[in-house]
Amino acid sequence: MKLTNGLARATQGMENTAPQRREYSKLIRFTSSELEIVNDRARACSRPVACYIREVSLGGRPKATATLNSAVIRELARIATRLRDLQRCAVDRALPEAAEFGLAVGELVDLIRRID
Repeated sequence: MKLTNGLARATQGMENTAPQRREYSKLIRFTSSELEIVNDRARACSRPVACYIREVSLGGRPKATATLNSAVIRELARIATRLRDLQRCAVDRALPEAAEFGLAVGELVDLIRRID
């Protein structure tokens, strides 16, 4: 099991490597705006809220996961490459609106780079 840095520090020196059962709970009160922030951050990290709170309170820094998986990004890049080839062909044949088509393809490529 992969542990975040804070969890690794919190569990350092434990003789038994078997997972321990959590026996204690603690009530935490949030304002509605605080809870909304916590929920959003937990969702961004693809973690349940309780796990997110536990990891952060033990010094961990859960990282936000990408909203698009790498397969989708690769597919978008492949489509952009095909569109770039079509744009070059349109320019070579002096088709009307080839330059504007090129600008649109450029915007798509810029967007893909920002996602990645």
